[in-house]
Amino acid sequence: MRIEQLYAIVEVGQSSSMSEAAQKLHTSSQNVSKTISQLEKELNTILFTRSSQGVFLTPEGKAIYEYACDIVKKIDMLKQYTNILPKQSTSLAGSLHITANISLSSLMVDLLEKMRFFYPNIRISLDSTAAMPTVENFASGKCQASFISLPEESCDFLKNYQKEVDIFFFEEENLKVFMNKNSPYINQNHFSLKTLSKLPFIDYLGEFNSSSFAQQVFARYGLAPNIIFSCNNSQLTLDYISKNDAYCFGTNDILKASSVVKQLPLVIKPLKERINIMRFLLVSKNRKKYAKEIDALVKVFSQHVAERYEKIVF
Repeated sequence: MRIEQLYAIVEVGQSSSMSEAAQKLHTSSQNVSKTISQLEKELNTILFTRSSQGVFLTPEGKAIYEYACDIVKKIDMLKQYTNILPKQSTSLAGSLHITANISLSSLMVDLLEKMRFFYPNIRISLDSTAAMPTVENFASGKCQASFISLPEESCDFLKNYQKEVDIFFFEEENLKVFMNKNSPYINQNHFSLKTLSKLPFIDYLGEFNSSSFAQQVFARYGLAPNIIFSCNNSQLTLDYISKNDAYCFGTNDILKASSVVKQLPLVIKPLKERINIMRFLLVSKNRKKYAKEIDALVKVFSQHVAERYEKIVF
């Protein structure tokens, strides 16, 4: 059985026409008919009935057609993956300054590993802080790329960057609630903001570049949170929650950020209110000095996104 035979049964099965299938496969109707006949002989099964009204799948042909569709889909995905697969290059040498939100640290570990494999001579300087680079940082060449998280309603803020950066969206996640395993609310499936506003809450400042993101979220629903303290250190915040009856906002990736955090007795619960957190890659348009290095980063990240999210989303 050959790959072209599988493509032939899929195209003929979808169009019920040898000529239409031939056009899509860039061949002749005679070649498509011959390919189908060879497959029928090989499988000892009649796949299609032929008439003046068209070419139609037999009951046995329908079952084989479904299998062929699955295989062809995977082959197409493989082709797409190999098209974006970077080629290992030791000749490309340079440097890149990248920033990333703290919660995206787990993503960066895998990305840096891939960069080191494909481009071992590109030196990367990573600043994993809460502060997002300014437009001036990109314009001056101080920063070449940044991985950021933003609440959906704050994404208009990125319009200020459009002159200096190319913006790629790559993930969406919902805001969640962190608590310790001894919380009296451990058995609740969802947390409402109304319930959360009455509990001891830590205003973690580091995730979304806002001095009071938590207060903004509560205020949107006419609520005032019971904030016990504010903190811009994710490790300290989660340590406190794991030892005390306190709560804060976060995303799944924060728990993946380090092996230390993974070991804490923490539980994540979804919010009843849907608050979307969007993830973006910002890449500098100032490519006079770093063009090849930036293109290498984008190519490796394209592959990484395809693997992690099962589809290319930018």
